[in-house]
Amino acid sequence: MRLAALGATEVHLRPWAQEAHAIRRLMDNNPSDMSQEEVLAIYTSAF
Repeated sequence: MRLAALGATEVHLRPWAQEAHAIRRLMDNNPSDMSQEEVLAIYTSAF
């Protein structure tokens, strides 16, 4: 399933990536250090 199929638009992707990156309890436990741009790339590929 794509994010677009759930009603997301490209305008949503960057704010979602910023919000996800700001959730430190999740990002700090991630085995790979990820930048906000890398999180955005994940959302973009799922779009």
